[in-house]
Amino acid sequence: MATLPCHNGRMGTIAKLHDKARRAIAAGEGSFRHAAEYLAEARKQGATQRQSAKAIGKSPAWVNRLLKWRSGGYRETPFAPQSKAKRAAVQSPIFNDLVIRNVIGFRYSSI
Repeated sequence: MATLPCHNGRMGTIAKLHDKARRAIAAGEGSFRHAAEYLAEARKQGATQRQSAKAIGKSPAWVNRLLKWRSGGYRETPFAPQSKAKRAAVQSPIFNDLVIRNVIGFRYSSI
């Protein structure tokens, strides 16, 4: 892949930016901001969201949401409010009971 100049004058490549983004994502949600910055820079250098998604092992929609989170000023989490609702549902005793009864198929009786 050709080496292109970064906006700050240093030399870099889209592949290197994708590698940095992939590592930031692997580090967890706390590093998603860094990943968003690397992906934005890759975009600035000419990478499409589809190319970035393929390079980091995520969907184009996932990349799009991360970049929208960045352009929106990093409010809340990149996948809010859906992820908050899902976390709340998973922690719900009613949800857990439904999973046990319907998904797993486990029937239990009270002691």
